[in-house]
Amino acid sequence: GTAGVTLNDLTMSGGRASNSGGAVYNDRATLTLNRVTISGNSASDWGGAVANWGGTMVIRNSRISSNLSGDMAGGIVNVGGTLTIGSGTVISGNHSEDGGGGVANFGGLTLNSSGLPDITKTKMFIDSSTISGNSSGDSGGGLVNMFGTAQISASRIAGNLAGDGGGGVGNQDRSVLTVRTSTISA
Repeated sequence: GTAGVTLNDLTMSGGRASNSGGAVYNDRATLTLNRVTISGNSASDWGGAVANWGGTMVIRNSRISSNLSGDMAGGIVNVGGTLTIGSGTVISGNHSEDGGGGVANFGGLTLNSSGLPDITKTKMFIDSSTISGNSSGDSGGGLVNMFGTAQISASRIAGNLAGDGGGGVGNQDRSVLTVRTSTISA
């Protein structure tokens, strides 16, 4: 099997990345974050706080807040991997210049045999969590799902702002989004 890393009871702040993942960059690996606070970080590209690039990442009972991205995903970006956010995680006060103020699920870099983005390769699961008070310069103030598959359950998405469409959630580009027993509000 694949070995992984688990980080518990940690605070990460003040990180700066010239590319992606201001505090955490997970590249095709397995990473679990439990009771972690990630705040005040920035990336000039994607994922002001966290970038999951083709890996498997689980975030539980954590707070991702006040992070900034010069491009997509002020808080967390998932590109071609599997991201699970749950157990009371709060994603708030993050900003991106492009889409996905809080979270971006992006699968546009993984192509299928027809040369089109393969939406089955990029998966995001959000359960029992809150995404609030985030903003983006483009779509998906709370979260954006582009060329991916996302499932939201028992969660609250509220008070987010987008410069374009989807203040709470932007779902676009052949993406599949399933929402169950959740609240999405202004």
